[in-house]
Amino acid sequence: MSFEEDDEFLELGELRINPRGGNADGSYSPSSGSATPSGHSTPTTATPKASSLPGSGPGTPSAKTGTKKKQVTLEGRKRKKKKKRDRRWMKGWGNLSLRDTRIFWFLLSEAILAIIVSVSLFVQNSQLLELYAGDAESQLRFLDSTYILKPSLMLVGYLALSINSFVQQFLSLPTELQANSNTPLYASVKTALDYELEVRQLEFSMLLNATGHIVASANTERQLEATGSSRFGEFFNPGGLVERAIARASIPRYQIHKSLILPVEDVRVERPPTFRERELEFLPTGPFHWTDVDTDVVLRIVLTNVNNPADGSLLGILVAGDVLNGKIPVAYDVVNAMGRQAGFAGVYALDRQKKNWLPASLYRRIFTDLLTGDDTDIDDAAFGPVTDRFLDDAYRIDATADQEGSVGMKDNNMLLAGRRVPPTIETTPTGINYNFDDQSDAVLIRGIDLTAFDIFDEVLFLALLGIGVVVAADLVSLLVALNYLIEPLEKLMSALRRKIPVTLDDVEKVNVGPTWVLLMILMNLPGVIVVALIIVWNAQALDDALISSAESRVGAYTLTHNLKIDQMSLNGGGDANQAAIQGLLADPNNPQFRAITTQIMKVEQNINFMEFATVLDADGLVLLSPNADRRGERLDPFGIVNRTLETGNRQVWTRRITYDDFAAEDPPIFLQRNDAPPSALSMNNTRENGIARWVTTLVDSDSDGRPEGILLFGDVVNGKTAITERNLRVTGGKGYDAIYMKDYDGRWILCSSVLRYTSSDRIRVDVEFPYKSMLQDALDAETEPVSRLGSLEDLNFIFAAQAIPINFQVSSDSGEKFDVESEVFVVAINGIPTTEADEIKRDTLLFGIGNLIIQVITSIIGIHLAFDPVRKSIIVLKKYGILKKDAHDTVLGMMFGPFIAYIRSVVETVQREGCVEPIARKFRRATRHLKKQTHHVVSSVKLRPRSNKTRDPGTPSGATSPRD
Repeated sequence: MSFEEDDEFLELGELRINPRGGNADGSYSPSSGSATPSGHSTPTTATPKASSLPGSGPGTPSAKTGTKKKQVTLEGRKRKKKKKRDRRWMKGWGNLSLRDTRIFWFLLSEAILAIIVSVSLFVQNSQLLELYAGDAESQLRFLDSTYILKPSLMLVGYLALSINSFVQQFLSLPTELQANSNTPLYASVKTALDYELEVRQLEFSMLLNATGHIVASANTERQLEATGSSRFGEFFNPGGLVERAIARASIPRYQIHKSLILPVEDVRVERPPTFRERELEFLPTGPFHWTDVDTDVVLRIVLTNVNNPADGSLLGILVAGDVLNGKIPVAYDVVNAMGRQAGFAGVYALDRQKKNWLPASLYRRIFTDLLTGDDTDIDDAAFGPVTDRFLDDAYRIDATADQEGSVGMKDNNMLLAGRRVPPTIETTPTGINYNFDDQSDAVLIRGIDLTAFDIFDEVLFLALLGIGVVVAADLVSLLVALNYLIEPLEKLMSALRRKIPVTLDDVEKVNVGPTWVLLMILMNLPGVIVVALIIVWNAQALDDALISSAESRVGAYTLTHNLKIDQMSLNGGGDANQAAIQGLLADPNNPQFRAITTQIMKVEQNINFMEFATVLDADGLVLLSPNADRRGERLDPFGIVNRTLETGNRQVWTRRITYDDFAAEDPPIFLQRNDAPPSALSMNNTRENGIARWVTTLVDSDSDGRPEGILLFGDVVNGKTAITERNLRVTGGKGYDAIYMKDYDGRWILCSSVLRYTSSDRIRVDVEFPYKSMLQDALDAETEPVSRLGSLEDLNFIFAAQAIPINFQVSSDSGEKFDVESEVFVVAINGIPTTEADEIKRDTLLFGIGNLIIQVITSIIGIHLAFDPVRKSIIVLKKYGILKKDAHDTVLGMMFGPFIAYIRSVVETVQREGCVEPIARKFRRATRHLKKQTHHVVSSVKLRPRSNKTRDPGTPSGATSPRD
């Protein structure tokens, strides 16, 4: 017996055995063996030569198929050649090694995962930006409010001036007497106009007659000093508004407000004083003031008709004009109240002549300024982060009744929103009308600073980190798979090529179930961790966005709270110049002065919806009240009157008021509201203590420093929803707003609250706040807001609360404000429904689940593609005896298994061709004989193949060859 080696085939007699257990071309057919007759290079079946089989010969059908070979034409050869070429092209992909398949699928799955993670993160980033964009748009309403705040005060102040008796009497004089500046009536009118100009920091404060000609102006002296002449008798009709007011002469107390783009020459000819309107001198204003530019400017103008009380005819028109350029309060108040979202606010005007945009009022405070407590300096006109294209887009968004609509843009770390300034406003005794057909050529811009949130950088960092972690973890699982699972297959193939024994135990571990489970865990665990981190980060980012929104909105309460205080302060200053009030202090028993003063105080009450409008003498005793007759009583809530007399300054205090003090005044019940239903929280109804805002004004008719008396105005907050409605309106139109006070006994008393879940819902009032401990936290935090996640009537909210310490005094000399130390007991609350954020969180969760499902599917497919051939190979090798439980049996299977399969195929062929039974029995006996002799052959021969068809040196001398 001898073994000869020909490439990878062992020769055993006339048989060539493929150690891999397949055919000579590398394939394996279960119906045939892998042994072929010697001398044939590429037979495809394990059958002997046709001439050696019984019944074979010329004309005998083929032993393989039993049919004649088909004729092959030239066209058929071409088709066959093309088909082979196609299969050859696919062979490169279909015959990837197991290692290459795993690497290829690894790269593909990681690419899919990277795309999924990146898309999910950037989708969430866009959703967060949408939330901040909503904040920017809602804060445009706040900017609207600050923009019309001063005109609103001008409307109230000049309305009170229009019903002043000396104004009416002056307008009733002939023109030649109006021109006489030495008359007492002219002096009174001039003093009132000067007061309005100085206190409100206006550029225009004048009185026109019924035909629109100037008869008095606060700037007359400056005009005479500069040019030697005044504008007396000049027709004044900016923007055609005076003609419009004259056309509405029959409407009593008609007023109109509009923003005009005015040539700067029209301002300079008026010779107004220079007001930069800064609370603090170091605050920047920018080079936009009308004294610094030669371009058009923005003028907010208010006209008030003065009617004859007898017949209602038009006597004249009061004009108040404020040049916005270079004054920062409009932008400053918004930016400074928004906390972390401070950012940028501005007003831009369209220069009709040059067709370009001009900055009018800008202020910016970014996050780094908040950290250092600094204010951003303005160095040039390019200070604002706004492009002309964006301003053009904002100009196309007209102001609407519900203050909806804006255009948005993200510029670096600033998220911008903009639209036109509020339209023309006309007021009559029946209400306020907005003329939306008369829009102004100016736009408001609000920019939220995202530096504190750094959303995009966080998203990019998380995307790269998540992808890196998953790729690294999957690479580890790949290495484990390659080393632990593919290695056995490579070991088996190597052993078969080298004809060395390999046991089943060496490769059986790829069939163990826990191994595949472990691999699945390794492949999917990183994805689960990353998805969980994304979900947690997304929830935190959303909550942070809502918290910053709630905190910025509750900060807006300070401005809305101060609105009425400013009205009372300015009106009190104007009333202090009233001749009737000064006459009453000089002659308390004069019935005419008392009647006129009573009427003035009632007007103040009705205009400002305030309960107290009292005239006190120099000793703090009541001289006159439009409410209960308390003449001679001392009225000095918390010593505010005494402090006024001591300092000579106006005092603005927020204090508790007891029900007894409220009842003693017996004031009218003002349920001041806008769209909300009436509240039941009035002190007259609850009989609880409440919040009162007090303002004092000294009356010093001769300016000798010794006041003759004091005007005491007081406004009770309880039961008035206007303040919370206004806060709700300027901060988005939906949510929860409330004002609480801490009473002397430690109880928290609700003073006003409104609730609206969506902008289309009706407003609800008097809704209690469920988390009273948060109110105390707000007091403990002093001026810093506190926040928490909670629920209100089964709906999730983000709540923010902040203490409101509004107690200060205003210097009578410089107008500067000074804080007054006092107990803080008022807390404002703002709540934002988390409906939108909850939807985003739910979408993120679903996205994460979908992400995990895709990862599991890709891992299953990858494992299947990479390792299924391994398992199938083991099954085939075990079936045909090539792989057995020990090395001895494995070697026998490798050599004789294919030969036995060959014998069986011969028997099957003979039976199929109808050969005689003896021949079949002969082959069956031979098969059984070969099986019995297997162990004998192996034990008597060394299994070392021989190259170049020479006798194996290890073959015993005298042994016969299988061929013999």
